[in-house]
Amino acid sequence: MRILQLVTRRQYRGAEMSAFFLSKQLLEEGHEIFWVGLYKTKDNILELPGAFNADLSGNKSGFINKEKVRSLKKIIKEKNIDIIQCNGSDTLKYVVAAQLFDRKVPFVYRNISKISFWLKKSFIKKILTGFLLSKSSAIVSVGVKSKEDVLSIFPKLVNKISVISRGVPSLKIDGIEKRAQIIQEFGINKSNKILLWAGSFSFEKNPAFMLDVMQFVDENAILIMAGNGILIDEIKDLLHQRNLQNRIIIAGYRNDLQDLLSAADLFLLGSKIEGVPGVILEAAVQEVPSVAVAVGGVEEVVINNKTGIILQDHDSKKFASSVNMLLQNENLRMEMGKNARHFVLKNFNEKNNALRFIELYKKITDKN
Repeated sequence: MRILQLVTRRQYRGAEMSAFFLSKQLLEEGHEIFWVGLYKTKDNILELPGAFNADLSGNKSGFINKEKVRSLKKIIKEKNIDIIQCNGSDTLKYVVAAQLFDRKVPFVYRNISKISFWLKKSFIKKILTGFLLSKSSAIVSVGVKSKEDVLSIFPKLVNKISVISRGVPSLKIDGIEKRAQIIQEFGINKSNKILLWAGSFSFEKNPAFMLDVMQFVDENAILIMAGNGILIDEIKDLLHQRNLQNRIIIAGYRNDLQDLLSAADLFLLGSKIEGVPGVILEAAVQEVPSVAVAVGGVEEVVINNKTGIILQDHDSKKFASSVNMLLQNENLRMEMGKNARHFVLKNFNEKNNALRFIELYKKITDKN
């Protein structure tokens, strides 16, 4: 099959990485992949070897850009696309717009987050999203909670929606070697424990909560915060106001997240909104357990007290207490890490994930 994977941007970020891993597997299964970004990214472009790589022409302006619609229509027609997968809400509206008056190519919308959060304040946006989703051939949620969330708003979509979990690469990186490199890069003391937070510096990822937590975490621990976003300058200011600049490192945008994960003792997640956080799965592959707040589908990827610890609310003292407990108990931390890797390899296998998508694509297109 000739499959168009349309992502918001070809960048090293959660949703895009999930689509990237899937696309790599689809290539290995013998399918032709067209890896296309809706918007251009300036640096560290995520290229998919063996695929057609491109970004749509046109600027990001207004509700919808006509040049982008034309660019997308051209790819769909000239590349004779069999099926399209939309990864991200903006990709959905562009795929529908590109096919309003042209040949209809079936498309799958991949739901990765809590859609109700983005729609609760706008009745018009809710109506528009319902219309766009109704045009899809299928909707795939990354987890049970995400599926239930969609159906709580759009119950009539029940026959379109299913769950196909994320698939993550199983490669285990040499953590000892990477830890030595990370220690040298950031000037961390060898005796320090390394905590890692990774994500967008945005409201939904709640980076300020990590600063609250670190005020109660053992002073021997250093937190690396990897990512970028609109709140990054605000967080940097807060670091100095709270005198945490020597305990928290703002690492900025990184395309070596697996290396950072392999070097860490614990992964931390305190988001306000999540679908199924792939970064927790990636940490687990490196035998790094997580401490996380139970939002969205977190409880689908962390088994409490077995592969990590889940907190039911954003209580910084309780969160820090769990972090401290695991930092002080190396045997328990290592046991949880091994459990986490076993859990992910069993339940989030990237090949099984790809085969389920292929089965869905074939069902939609009637291709054998």
